[in-house]
Amino acid sequence: MPNSTPRAVPALVFAVLIAACGTREGADWTTGDTAAPPALPPAEARMSDGNIVAFFADANEASINLARTAQPRARSAEARELAQRALEEHSRMQTTLDSLREARNIMRQAPVGRDAMDAAIATRVEGVLSAPEAAFDTAYVNTQLMLDGQFLENATRLAAAAEDADLRRLLRSWMPVVQSRISRGLTIQGRLSR
Repeated sequence: MPNSTPRAVPALVFAVLIAACGTREGADWTTGDTAAPPALPPAEARMSDGNIVAFFADANEASINLARTAQPRARSAEARELAQRALEEHSRMQTTLDSLREARNIMRQAPVGRDAMDAAIATRVEGVLSAPEAAFDTAYVNTQLMLDGQFLENATRLAAAAEDADLRRLLRSWMPVVQSRISRGLTIQGRLSR
């Protein structure tokens, strides 16, 4: 099973992306109260290239699925546009990650603490998915911004930890893409809060 990761429940697919964000009691995903500590293993816990590949493969897949869910539910064109952009960008990221993994023969290995990350995420995703119709756009955009910020932080940290130079370059190439989406998301967030 080195190159596959089982998927049981659709909500858990979302969970992996949000897993990169940790949990915080009392967080309100509809108002922008989304600060959370990272849920990656401590800095001293070394992640292999296989762990890094698995982490971002799961994060990409979860973001793609969250965006697919958000598109038909979003009421504003801007929230739908953000979801479309996340869908396209994470799909491209996953394609390049798969190509690199195959070319470099990097075997996917679930990172330490993944079960705890999955459980923490399920609660967060449920909050977004169960947001009332009128609050869905705000909940989605706030969550996308939080996820993107954490994705960027994790890409920075894990690019530095990667042994494979091509993997390091790939993770670093994603950073400006995610930074640009964060900028756009902040603009949308500002408009939705009026």
